[in-house]
Amino acid sequence: MIGRAFLIVAALTGGVAAAEAVVTARTLGGDPILAVRYSERDERERHQGISHHTRAALRLAGDARVAWPSGLSEPEGLDDVEAVDAEGWREACAGLPLSHMGRGPDHEPWFFEVAFAAGRLARAALA
Repeated sequence: MIGRAFLIVAALTGGVAAAEAVVTARTLGGDPILAVRYSERDERERHQGISHHTRAALRLAGDARVAWPSGLSEPEGLDDVEAVDAEGWREACAGLPLSHMGRGPDHEPWFFEVAFAAGRLARAALA
């Protein structure tokens, strides 16, 4: 039987919705992987570094796998992050209309690389 990986994107949801998705994935026998919201350019303090959405999801839902790009310093307060080689993310996403809060990959590269790492971890979980 092939395992199920559920990729939950905290960057696109609030913390409660992401936590609910983690719990649902686990209840269905899946392997929840949380794509964290990470920013170095957001001016709002609650969104600098690891967003409060991600922290709330992990606090409410408990364990979920968290991918983290190799080469980026691991964030404080997140336990058990999994280092993922996200090299080549720009090439893999070439031609996609990447934008987050009006910022693209040239202005906010780590946001997109963190998300890509989560997708890569989910794909590996299905292999």
